[in-house]
Amino acid sequence: MIFNKKKPNPVMDISPPQSLWGDFSSIGSRMPSSPPTATIDSSATNSWVPLASDQLKLNCDEAFKQHQQQSAIGIVIRNERGILLNGKAMQIPAVSSLYAEAAAVREATVMAQVFGLNRAIVESDNLQVIVLCTNEDDPPWEIWPFIKDIRICVRQLQLYFYYTPSAFNNAVHWVANACLPLYLPLSWVDGQPQELADILSKDCNYSFHE
Repeated sequence: MIFNKKKPNPVMDISPPQSLWGDFSSIGSRMPSSPPTATIDSSATNSWVPLASDQLKLNCDEAFKQHQQQSAIGIVIRNERGILLNGKAMQIPAVSSLYAEAAAVREATVMAQVFGLNRAIVESDNLQVIVLCTNEDDPPWEIWPFIKDIRICVRQLQLYFYYTPSAFNNAVHWVANACLPLYLPLSWVDGQPQELADILSKDCNYSFHE
């Protein structure tokens, strides 16, 4: 990934929790092969929604400081029960919030490709980026490299790109905002901070008990 020729902070590149890694790493191999596709969710809901069996969702978000041109991006990966399996967070230089949003979606897409997560959902609260992931329109110049990489990944892997309102993207929003000032613990996936654990629990309780 290119971020003004600067390497992202490796301290925030998190390994998945060992207790769940077996389930996570085997999902890609169980997915049936099918033509690559990308779609927009036409019925965004007001909360995290339980997924189909053996399907994963990668939520993306960013936090941006304009005066410093500094940002943090976050990705959280959850299974059909809403359990956090893996995640990534890192600081990057960014020229705009849009740049950081596109970088986050690109990073999630690459993670899906690396782990072979066919039929995974990539979800963001930036509608412009999601739309650009699903068509061939020319993107703004500042995010063209990210959109190009995403479109290449989509040709090789079946992914679904969904838009969700920012109010319902709380878990990864918390991760990105905690990463920006370096408040995010190294073990945030395996040993979730209480605030993050509460958000994840609230998502699941709401979704499964509506």
